[in-house]
Amino acid sequence: MPLRPADKRTILQFLSAFVWTDFEVSASEVRVFTELALELGVPRCELATWYELLDAPPHPEAIDPTIVAPHLARAVRNAARRAMAADGQASAQSHELYMLLEELLPAAPPGTRRGIASQSGGTG
Repeated sequence: MPLRPADKRTILQFLSAFVWTDFEVSASEVRVFTELALELGVPRCELATWYELLDAPPHPEAIDPTIVAPHLARAVRNAARRAMAADGQASAQSHELYMLLEELLPAAPPGTRRGIASQSGGTG
């Protein structure tokens, strides 16, 4: 089942939060954002609009893990891990944020397959 635009936005906002833990956005982090957006089904012609999520760190209420829908939890975790690995070194802040995310995100529903593609209904 394809993700709704709001679901895609949630996943990409979490990726953005992890990208911003070191207070800058590198070219490799933009590349990871682009790859994930395309995997989630964002059309190439709309990418410029979605890049606004990288302009500044997301507001805390936009990345509240306690309100993430269970069917998005695995995709949010995967997005966070991808952001942390994007530039080859994860900061202490990103590790702390990830541990908090793990603690507060809901468990994925039973029967959910692994990987982002399973959340988006395809690889884009």
